[in-house]
Order: sequence, then C-alpha cells, then structure tokens
Amino acid sequence: LGEIRLEDIQPFLEPIGFLRDYQNKGRRQILSKAGTLLAWQQRIGKSATCASSYLGKGKLLVVAPLSVRPVWMQWIERCHPGIKAIYVTGREFDPEQIKGADAIFCHYDIMGQWGSMGIGRDLELLVLDEIHLLSNLSSKRSKGCMMASTFAKRIVGATGTPLWNKPAGFFNVLDNICPGAWGNFWRFTARYASGRKGDFGWITGEPSNTQELRGRLSEVMSILTWRDVLGQLPDIQRSVEVAEVTYRQKLELDKLQLVI
Repeated sequence: LGEIRLEDIQPFLEPIGFLRDYQNKGRRQILSKAGTLLAWQQRIGKSATCASSYLGKGKLLVVAPLSVRPVWMQWIERCHPGIKAIYVTGREFDPEQIKGADAIFCHYDIMGQWGSMGIGRDLELLVLDEIHLLSNLSSKRSKGCMMASTFAKRIVGATGTPLWNKPAGFFNVLDNICPGAWGNFWRFTARYASGRKGDFGWITGEPSNTQELRGRLSEVMSILTWRDVLGQLPDIQRSVEVAEVTYRQKLELDKLQLVI
C-alpha cells in the first residue's frame, strides 16, 4: 500500500449516500492503494468517484483537459462544500494563484510549466483525468505530471480509452500512477511490447506476455463498462433541439436523404 495505512483510512470507508454502489467500491479501492487506474467507460461517474476520495489531509490536484474543468469544479464543490477550490491559468508558474487553495485544477496544456505546483509533500491526492493523453513520456505535460506524481501520497488515473493494443504507450500511464514500480521504458517494452534493438534504435511492436501484464494490472486497475453497471445508471433522457439551416445546407440534407 505504499504510504497508505489501513488504520488511517478505515474511518473514511463508509459508503457515501450520493454515490452509486460501484462508485463507493471504486472509492474504497482508491483510498486503499497508493496508485489506481480507473478504466471506466464514459459517463459512468469517474469524476464523482475521484473527487469524493479526497480526505482533506493535504492538497487535491486535478489535471485534465480544459473542456472538463466545469465538471470537476462542480464535483469538488459538491463533495467538499466550503473548501477553497481554484483553477490555474497562464503558462508561467504563479504561486499567488494557488495560495491558500485546498483543491487545484490544472489543464494539460500548461501542466508542463506548473509541475508539482510547489505543493511538495502536501499533495494528498493527484487525479490525472484522461490519463491516456500522457502516453508520450517525452512531452511537457508528461514531465509535469511525473513531477507531481513523485510527491503525491495517492494517485488516480482515469480513462475510458485503455491502451490495450499499444503497451508501449501504456508505460508512461502506469509510471505516473505508480512511479518506479514498472521499471524503465526499455525493460517494460521488452517484456510487454516485443521491444528490441533495431538498426536505427529501439523498436516496439505487438503486445507480448499479455497474461502476465493483465495479472499485474489487476492490482491497480478497475475496469467498468456500461453493461456492468446498467442496473444502477439513471434512465437515458433524450431531447430534440431545433436548429436553423441555410438553403445550401438544406440542399445537402435532401441529397443525403435520397442516399439513405
């Protein structure tokens, strides 16, 4: 469990009322492990599960695409009303922006400049949403996230796009969740991505030793699909939106209708 001690988290393992059963189960896994990968399909509730796993014993740092910032700010406020939650802006590290903040949102495009935010060992929970965006270990965002991962007490990676067919790109995802536990890139890819020396450098190929990899992943990964939790999801609501179209667009739609 790394630095996670069961006696420290036992009081927080009780189910939370507004979470569904599978979300409470995912939350317990996050609390009991130093690193967790939530490979849940879209719209199942990863954000709520991750936000509710923050215990207020340090800082919460969420790194995600800019487009989902409103969703994260909403869930942080719902799970932890009254705490100071902020989002950082700009490509220059500015400690004044995060002064006194309990929860911080940073999008991937500027994470390379912000890094560990100056939080250091006070980083209780690091959430890396859409973590598959870190498959390139040499990118600025990957280096910034790895800096934060080094200090975090608990790390959660969330994605609806696991890289099963590209284990070479999977390495940096796993290395961010459990820094150092998967060895280095060359050993990992040699074992699980048919890695070998080529005429012009290191070559990776098809997945290898897949059963062993899946066995190791079962220690850190939680996989859920819509089918797994269909009975707990609310009914789908459909709505019709009326949109104006130009005359040219109408002609194109008429042509499409004839084809269909």
